[in-house]
Amino acid sequence: ADASRLEELLRQETGGHEAASSLAAELLEAAPALNPDRRYERYGRMLVTVRDDETATIKALLGAVQRRNAETLGVDADGSALLNYQLSEEQLSDPHLDLITGFVLMDGRSRMMLLEGLRTGGFQDLMEAVPRDSRPNSESFRMLRNPELGFGQRLYGCFGPRLRQIKIR
Repeated sequence: ADASRLEELLRQETGGHEAASSLAAELLEAAPALNPDRRYERYGRMLVTVRDDETATIKALLGAVQRRNAETLGVDADGSALLNYQLSEEQLSDPHLDLITGFVLMDGRSRMMLLEGLRTGGFQDLMEAVPRDSRPNSESFRMLRNPELGFGQRLYGCFGPRLRQIKIR
């Protein structure tokens, strides 16, 4: 569809010249090289609210975040290296760094987790850890996520590879 539309526009501009179709093909072939990242809304976000007694869900989500971030940074997921890791300015500004960032708000009864990551990267790990269709929203579990909605900037990268934990009482 893109090729035929481009070809049509080029033919109009060139007065119907046959070279328009070969030029259209060349332009479409070169387009990825000119703009390798054509998807500007590369980050996804999800909000998960879960009761504190839902330990399996909490462990699955936190484990997926820890594994993804340790793999991305090349550190041991089970060691303290991830806990003490400080992102460099270069890492913070890298839009392709496949980290899951965010925060966990705890009130003693439930946890609200706001998570963000590359839609085509580590975010898929979260969806495998707690599939959206595995259970409906209820009093003990809620997940808000729209896979069609993306964001152009990472908001929580400054929190680093660990989810920021905030306790309120």
